[in-house]
Amino acid sequence: MASKNSEGLVVYGEDSRAGVTNRRLGMAITHVSAQAQDIAECQRQLHASQQFQAQQQQLYTESRFQQARYEAEQRAWC
Repeated sequence: MASKNSEGLVVYGEDSRAGVTNRRLGMAITHVSAQAQDIAECQRQLHASQQFQAQQQQLYTESRFQQARYEAEQRAWC
């Protein structure tokens, strides 16, 4: 609902029957903020998990490489 004040500016009043009220907007912002924090925490956990998996893969690869080298050396002596 718009009206003109004495300075000729258009003023929009708050109509609680339709549209977005400050209270509803505040609740929506709070909800989105909580969701954003949850997403950020999930991303941190995912990143930590990916780093751990990469480290485990590196250790496995190094271990298999050392084992293959040892087996090749053993075959060379026979």
